[in-house]
Amino acid sequence: MDIVILDLEWNGTYSRRLKGYINEIIEFGAVKCGPDLSEKATFSCFVKPQVAKHISSTISTLTSITDETLTGGATFMQAVSRFKRWAGDCVVMTWGTSDILTLIENCRYFSGDEHVPFLSRYCDLQVFAQDRMGLGRREQVGLSKAAELLGLDVSGMEHHRALDDSRMTLEILRKIYDPGAIAPYIDLCDREFYRRITFKTTYICDIHSPLVEKSHLRFPCPRCGRESRRLTRWNVKNKSFRADFRCTCCGHLFAGRLTIKQKYEGLTVNTKTFPLPDIQAPRQAAPGPLGNMELTLPQGVGVLLINFSKLQFDISLVHENRPRDGLFDVVVMNSHDAFGLIPALISCMLDRGGEFPARPDVIDLYRGSHVTVVADPPLAVQYDGEVTGAFTPFTARMMPEGARFIVSEDCLKLYDEEPAEPLHLDD
Repeated sequence: MDIVILDLEWNGTYSRRLKGYINEIIEFGAVKCGPDLSEKATFSCFVKPQVAKHISSTISTLTSITDETLTGGATFMQAVSRFKRWAGDCVVMTWGTSDILTLIENCRYFSGDEHVPFLSRYCDLQVFAQDRMGLGRREQVGLSKAAELLGLDVSGMEHHRALDDSRMTLEILRKIYDPGAIAPYIDLCDREFYRRITFKTTYICDIHSPLVEKSHLRFPCPRCGRESRRLTRWNVKNKSFRADFRCTCCGHLFAGRLTIKQKYEGLTVNTKTFPLPDIQAPRQAAPGPLGNMELTLPQGVGVLLINFSKLQFDISLVHENRPRDGLFDVVVMNSHDAFGLIPALISCMLDRGGEFPARPDVIDLYRGSHVTVVADPPLAVQYDGEVTGAFTPFTARMMPEGARFIVSEDCLKLYDEEPAEPLHLDD
């Protein structure tokens, strides 16, 4: 049986009939090959849009396809009919399921039937390739990245054009192909296939949902394994349930996170525990000499002195928020240049869910109440992003209880703080 590797290009547009958006296919491209993966024929066809009046500038820039390019194109159903005659009895393969889902979406829109006329057997080459390459399935690997990992030279191919992308996919398949290994990845396109591929995974975010069982809500103590008691109400954050617990045996305090996904195969339930931060009372300034700590760093692009570790876009630079501990968090960015900070920035952004991932080596974290920064050459000093006109050396001292803020309860929860004594406005 022949193998047909298909790739599509589409344009996202608004449909008045659907009162929503649809990915309207604008190009078919495919390569047909025999069981030995030798190329037998190619297929290329532009599709004239019937929903969109114009191709978006983003898609036009990405694909080099313009409104003029599609003027003489076939209608979608004409293109499907031509492709079916050309492909014949074959196994259709694509890089990922997005092309198949878009085909189903367009067939449903233009013919009223979601079944794709030429689809009898299907293989997701992205899954097969990632398994064969030992990359796992946690993250999806793009077509160009897979080609790069396999050492393929695809410089002569035009990325984001249907025919060239299908040829690039064929080159990848040739590198990893094994007839016996690929057989379990080929699906018969029956009703169950359509139900499975169109099923949308959802997160259960209602604690009172009948899908949430009592056993899901029990968290044994991560320290001694005994039963624990929930201390706070369940709250939803980042599509998961969160609550604080105390072990009834050893008294260990910890937080529990519960994530429930509704997949086609059924529910997947994931739980995780992590220790609660140890909140200490504000430190009082004590008279007497302060000890000094001198650090010498051979490189770096800057130093941040912060008290609230949440910056713009809810990015956490340090693992804990302790605005009342009487100490600065000193963040030393010791990369050669600003580009070296990109992995650290990604790591910080991933910290929003409370996982506390390790920071890359380009960020060093310290704490202190009296900090002096000396740099050679001198660094410009900014205050909250504003240029001050000053340069290092620069000294900052923490003033214990030097300010008092009126904040919401949500803010207190964000920084895991207990409220201070109530402030009476008539004082």
